[in-house]
Amino acid sequence: MIVDGYRRQYNGLLDILKFIFSILIVFSHGIFLAGEGDKLVFGYALIGVEFFFVISGYLLVNSIYTNKLSIRDYIIRRIKGLYGYFIMAFIFCSSVWLYLLIINERPEKWTLFTYILKLPFEFAFMNSSGISIVGVNGTWWYISAMLFSEWLIYPIIRYKESWYLYYAAPLSVFLISGYMSFNFGTIATGGWSGFIKTDNLRAILGVVCGTLVFYFVEKLKNYEIKKYVIYVCDLIAILGHGVIWLIAYNNTPTIHSYVDGNLGFVTLPILFVCVSITCLNEFTKWESVCKYLGKLSTCIYLVHWQCMELVKSFYERKILNVGNATYHEKLIALFICSFIISNTILWISDSIKRNISKNKDRIFEHLIEHGL
Repeated sequence: MIVDGYRRQYNGLLDILKFIFSILIVFSHGIFLAGEGDKLVFGYALIGVEFFFVISGYLLVNSIYTNKLSIRDYIIRRIKGLYGYFIMAFIFCSSVWLYLLIINERPEKWTLFTYILKLPFEFAFMNSSGISIVGVNGTWWYISAMLFSEWLIYPIIRYKESWYLYYAAPLSVFLISGYMSFNFGTIATGGWSGFIKTDNLRAILGVVCGTLVFYFVEKLKNYEIKKYVIYVCDLIAILGHGVIWLIAYNNTPTIHSYVDGNLGFVTLPILFVCVSITCLNEFTKWESVCKYLGKLSTCIYLVHWQCMELVKSFYERKILNVGNATYHEKLIALFICSFIISNTILWISDSIKRNISKNKDRIFEHLIEHGL
């Protein structure tokens, strides 16, 4: 292993940032709530997805040094961690999907039959494989692409770490960035490129950058950094995240117009610096609050699209239309809806987990007793 004497310590700042960037992604899809003539904001907010890819890459290497799991055990552990919240989110999203189908707000192609056909692929996180492009919730492509990139990168780091760090990783960043920029003008595109979806290329690029953050941070920890330098770096990180939010807030005609200017490629270096500085800090205060925000961010991502469709439907059917709601008021309604639903799913999922963990011996004995 390249990093000697690695010691993992929980950093609550990462979970706080997850929550902040989950809000950014909620606002990015809030653009679909805009009415004709509204001045759109957060048109570039989808660049927040890059933050989650970078964090995933950092935590991936962190896990390799901490747990030393095989690729099979690592992926199983990742999927098990997601399924606890995914199942409850799936029930909610399916309910909203069926509600919209019943009131005829779904496009004609979305029939109950196609929904049933896509169900197994959705549960297997195959959205970015091309087999099931859009099912109940199109934003779940992120989970599929993230797992694919981790499945690809994890064994290389685990068994060929030096080759990965000094050759494969920098070359991947260089080639994927250049290819996506030249051919698509952005990293945020969901089309096809030969035999692979560009979602997966986007994920690989972000996750690889996150793995490089890990090695960069661990290298810096070998040096004694003076306090005033740390304060300056923290200020740079705060300003950097602020710049990302300013970029995200930029106006755009439609949600897909932010390809202009290669803003995703500008964001990645900023994220690299900001996340590196954040990981240098070992923030251990308010651990329970920070972990709650981290889990909540996952739930927000899982349900925010259906929350948007629900809020949109309620306004269009005058269920929520108190007067003439502005675009910004609809964004606030979307955030409140996402926050409430996510907290509900988090509470139910954690309650079920606690009960299963508490009674697992009794459940196991019951199964043995009945020959199951």
